[in-house]
Amino acid sequence: MQKAESRTGAGFAWKGPRSPAAGELPFLTWSELTETQLFQYQTCSGYSEKMRMIYHWLSLNAEDKQSPVVAELFFNALRWCEKQKFSAAQMSTFFSILKLVHEKCVSDYMENLEAIVDEFRQLLVLHSVERPPISIGIFTGEEAQMVSDYMIQTYFRHYKMYKYVFTPKYTLSLSIRYDNEPEVEEEEEEEEGDATVADGAAMDPDKDKVDQQEVDKTKAEKELRAIISVLLKDHMKKLKGDVDQQMKTLEETLTQQLANIAGGGGAGAKKRGGK
Repeated sequence: MQKAESRTGAGFAWKGPRSPAAGELPFLTWSELTETQLFQYQTCSGYSEKMRMIYHWLSLNAEDKQSPVVAELFFNALRWCEKQKFSAAQMSTFFSILKLVHEKCVSDYMENLEAIVDEFRQLLVLHSVERPPISIGIFTGEEAQMVSDYMIQTYFRHYKMYKYVFTPKYTLSLSIRYDNEPEVEEEEEEEEGDATVADGAAMDPDKDKVDQQEVDKTKAEKELRAIISVLLKDHMKKLKGDVDQQMKTLEETLTQQLANIAGGGGAGAKKRGGK
């Protein structure tokens, strides 16, 4: 439920939050959590009770092994908001931004760090500059910088962990078949009672040849697995370097943009929600 607020400006009256046009990002204040829900959360006592409320808000399944990770993520985010003395409107907005960012992160098993950081930046700017009906000043420039720093030091820094935990896993099954490899037919079971030690010791003349081929096949599989393992380690090492470099570049870009907000358009931002 979204809480509408009326504002008057230079020759116009704006009733927000507005409905976004196609391709636009929505205003998120009160979209996930209402003021009443946050009041109940802040007045309840105990970690277990707060976690129960988060499970309910996010419709988490208690039997799902991923649920505790999600609940802990949002519990820590709300606790951080309380330490910063954010208003209910600011807590609701940050909760919704984090939820959208996380959903985008786990929606695709491919690398999408740059895309989710870009969406986070747009959402944060949308709620940090008082220019209705284009954007609203839920956060000041300084508070937007604090939110950005928190996300960089927590969620984005552990991006690969969340990606690993929440995206589907695919297992590669490798089998090798050589040309001209003889097919070994399953031997029929001998009737019990008539078999003798001599009969059991009788050897197929081609058995030694087949056994040697099996040994060679096993050896080749081990060598191939070793090669694949080396290639995967090299690829993961390169991927880690690429992600770390992206993180550094994106952090610098986001910090600069938020600094511009704090020194320019964000300077006149007014806080909403009763802070």
